[in-house]
Amino acid sequence: MADNPQHASTWPDPPRYFRRYTAENLQVLARAKRDGVPAIGDVDVATMEPPEIVKEGSYLMFNQEWQV
Repeated sequence: MADNPQHASTWPDPPRYFRRYTAENLQVLARAKRDGVPAIGDVDVATMEPPEIVKEGSYLMFNQEWQV
């Protein structure tokens, strides 16, 4: 059974893009929106906006629909 991979967590690691939403990047986003800057380097400012939290209805996670 030594061939089986060991898992560190029940849940998968968060996607890489979660690092976009640091306090520093959110300050950069606020300045860019205030100054009307459409992009910072090669990153579109709109992609730096944190995702909306679903408050009603449903959402998909791991290809399953979950009710709020």
